[in-house]
Amino acid sequence: MRKHTILIYLSTVLHLGAATKALLATQEDVPSQEVRTTNLTTNITEGVAVDTNTQPAAPYRVAPQERRPDAPTQADDAPTAPSEPDPPDQADSRAPSDYLPLVQVESVPSPTAPPPSRREDDWRPPARWAATTYRYLLYQKLDIGVRTTQHTLHETQRGKPFEDSFIGSIDQLRLLPDESPRYHVVLRYAPIPYAGIGYQTDQLVIRTQTSLPREQRSSDRDTDGNLIIKGAMPFIFARYNWNNWIEPYVEYGRASYDNRFDPDPWWDAEGRREFVVADSKASYWSFGIGLTIYRHFLIDVYTRTVDMDVDAVYYFRGDDREPEPFTFPASHRTYGATAAIRF
Repeated sequence: MRKHTILIYLSTVLHLGAATKALLATQEDVPSQEVRTTNLTTNITEGVAVDTNTQPAAPYRVAPQERRPDAPTQADDAPTAPSEPDPPDQADSRAPSDYLPLVQVESVPSPTAPPPSRREDDWRPPARWAATTYRYLLYQKLDIGVRTTQHTLHETQRGKPFEDSFIGSIDQLRLLPDESPRYHVVLRYAPIPYAGIGYQTDQLVIRTQTSLPREQRSSDRDTDGNLIIKGAMPFIFARYNWNNWIEPYVEYGRASYDNRFDPDPWWDAEGRREFVVADSKASYWSFGIGLTIYRHFLIDVYTRTVDMDVDAVYYFRGDDREPEPFTFPASHRTYGATAAIRF
């Protein structure tokens, strides 16, 4: 009985040893799923997907910028350096699904796409051209205004009728402000802050009169007609803007006047009398001071002095009298006020 028990025990040990050997042989031929996954993950972290238990696979590029939000990331300020392959026993525990392949797509233009726009420096829309022109050519340089004026003649009386008078019985001159335009356009352009050029117009209406008593005159009217002086007055000016509020200025110009004589109906009733008036030119000085009342709106007060004469010839066609030249003195002083916009 004792020998039989020992035989059974030895048989059992032999069977267990054979089973263990067979199991070990099976594990050496087919690695476990855990070992295969570890080897695959270790190679993916280095940029190549390789199954260490089989043949190498195709290259697999890694795009760290496209990692999943829950995947671990490297600090932005940490320097990057080539990594060495991890030993098999220290494989990265991250799964292959934490990385996405970096795919390079070549851009192909669409046949219906519009052509690329030109550079901004090569073309500017009209609005930008207008803004640039205004900034460099007009801003704080151009004034456009309306000026009202009042004139006074330097000489209004000369001699007596037929004795050292202006001509014949005409010994008085009088301005007619109601028949003269009271408002004139004024333009000023200053390419530099302290000087520029300008343009304005002017007109005077001067009535010729006589001091003869009514019983000695040929008519109830005491005038032969009106002298009309109208012209353009270009000028240059200098100014000084003080504290962006007060701006004194001085102008110097050369006026060109177109003159004519408008006879009274009674004087030229028979067509035998005529005054032929020549045009005239004159230099002038003017002074003023401007005030900026609100941003681009300004006003100024103004005075101007013009020294000029109007040459004329008197023709009488009723007898053999020769043409008689004479001169109307037209020197005057002008006072005015201006309202303008500065662009």
